[in-house]
Amino acid sequence: MLRALFFTSAIALALVTVKDCSSPSARFSLSTLDFTPSNPVPGENGTLRMVYHAFEEISSGSVNYKCILNGFPILQESSDLCTATLCPITVGDHEQMGTVPTPDTKGTLACTLTWYSGDKKELLCAKTTYLQSMLRGVSIKDEL
Repeated sequence: MLRALFFTSAIALALVTVKDCSSPSARFSLSTLDFTPSNPVPGENGTLRMVYHAFEEISSGSVNYKCILNGFPILQESSDLCTATLCPITVGDHEQMGTVPTPDTKGTLACTLTWYSGDKKELLCAKTTYLQSMLRGVSIKDEL
């Protein structure tokens, strides 16, 4: 008698990429952008780290957040720059870290973070793209 036992497994595969999306006229220059962990567990928080150089002192501004999940906008909001970081931002190098939740849904989540000065000039822009897919495997064991 031939019996076949099927074992299925699903493995969540997550990948995060970050890139500088600043315009050529941005007043700050990003030197480091990274996200840890590089393969996050879906639904758990990660950390976004930015190192940037400020070419001028900034004492006010805004932060715009925009997120798109599988092609559909899910978040678009603004907040005060001096709530997101310490003001005034002095001329020189700075490091900024923040906690970023990762979705527990399958697909692509793309979020853009843009800082603006009080006179509405772009300071910097960082885009985080989170891709999660499921890999399914099947193994068969035959017995006689």
